[in-house]
Amino acid sequence: YYDDILVTTGSADFDAFVEMYHDAIALSHFERSDVYSARMLEQFPDRRAAALRSQVALLFNSLEPDLEEEESEKVQETFSRLESKQRDLITLEPDQVSSYYHLIQTLQLMDKPGKEDEIRQLLEKAQPLATLPKDRAMVEVGFAQLEENQGNIAQALAGYKRAAEPDPDGAAIWYSRGQLQEKLAQ
Repeated sequence: YYDDILVTTGSADFDAFVEMYHDAIALSHFERSDVYSARMLEQFPDRRAAALRSQVALLFNSLEPDLEEEESEKVQETFSRLESKQRDLITLEPDQVSSYYHLIQTLQLMDKPGKEDEIRQLLEKAQPLATLPKDRAMVEVGFAQLEENQGNIAQALAGYKRAAEPDPDGAAIWYSRGQLQEKLAQ
């Protein structure tokens, strides 16, 4: 593997690492892509946020097939790594709404006591940062999901309605809203 030689000799630049990382994912070599992204973190500290985003995406995608076995040790370990890297990303980029939103999504999937309070706090931190329409919609979806998970269907519907205002073409928002309206009708 030529890519591995470049990695071990330190002769690859950041863009080469990104390309190798994506090639490994395309070939379903997830452990190899994890090594590449870890090396990006080591060798390019000035690009740490980009490397962390790559690791977060990889970890999240690696979770999907295993989510059915939520209690498995492997899933819990992956959630723990994912949460840690997402918190690091927020530290590096405290003004990025998407970093907060992705951590919130992870916390919602985890079986963690007291997560609702932390999710609400994260949403409240992200809210003033949400100046773009998609970011405002993301925050409102987060609030709506929180209400939905707590069984507050009417408040969740109102939240999805607020989310649709800045993002009227957001199909996931309308789908979630329709699902909740159907629940109310039953």
